[in-house]
Amino acid sequence: MDEIHTSAHTINRIELYQLASMSRLSAIETDTQCRTALPIMIILKVVSGEAQGWGKVTLMPDDSHFDLQRWARQLERLKGKSAIGALLLLEQMRTSWCEEKVQLTELALANLLQHSSYRYCPQQSMLITHCQAYYGTI
Repeated sequence: MDEIHTSAHTINRIELYQLASMSRLSAIETDTQCRTALPIMIILKVVSGEAQGWGKVTLMPDDSHFDLQRWARQLERLKGKSAIGALLLLEQMRTSWCEEKVQLTELALANLLQHSSYRYCPQQSMLITHCQAYYGTI
């Protein structure tokens, strides 16, 4: 019954966070004095009524195809759709989005529909404290 209730509500809020990853890919190389780049974590939150769906992906900083602001504007197309409707729209946009964008959106929408004991749900205060970039819609 909850699943039907959640899927009937429309997505009314979308939030994107960009954070530096909490762990290094590798240690500093002592011979070359070179640091390896830290990965970037992108977190997506979709809200439908009282339900929230979260997804996260980790990217290397040189993945220049991931423009947070441009993609946030593209995500606005999901607003006003049910979670099921958003998944159907995502299927249509699959060819024009990179795999990471599709994966992240699928994770958040699946999490929105999922009603299990495991849910990725970070603390809002932690996200705001550590985020390098933020985008939210109302």
